[in-house]
Amino acid sequence: MHPSNTLLTPLLHKHAERLLRAQIEAQAKELRPEDRQRFLSKQFDAFVEVIGEKLEGSYKDAPILTHWDTETLRSNVKSWVVFLAGEANYTLGITDFSLGAMLVELGRPVTFTAVSPATQNEIHGHHNEGVFLNGYRVRRTLTKIESRLCVVLGPNATVDRHYVV
Repeated sequence: MHPSNTLLTPLLHKHAERLLRAQIEAQAKELRPEDRQRFLSKQFDAFVEVIGEKLEGSYKDAPILTHWDTETLRSNVKSWVVFLAGEANYTLGITDFSLGAMLVELGRPVTFTAVSPATQNEIHGHHNEGVFLNGYRVRRTLTKIESRLCVVLGPNATVDRHYVV
């Protein structure tokens, strides 16, 4: 059971908005780069704790990671990877970032959900079902058509296709 529609998506929206507000607050306070990074890292860590508590009910023995650890992912039947896509943008004060979570089974990504707070875009991807952006399936098309959507699953994935909605 993947709780993306009932649990994950609303939780990601709520905390992505909080991260966006924290980013704006850090900019308003004119913090030094090191202090801003520490402040924003604490905000992300708080989200990881909250999502860990929420997922614990459905996934009792599944570890929750914030980075891709191949050994841990392969040694557990199910694992969660919580990620902040565009982390450099987040710490620099650029609103182009996404907050997401990915379910990994025996080292293979099964499903993921990500939310971009600035644009309110939702991206969902499911193994053997494809990727969906705001409810519309993302299709592979000719390489002449360029879009700015990129989905990378795993640490060594390369992107050689362009996707368009």
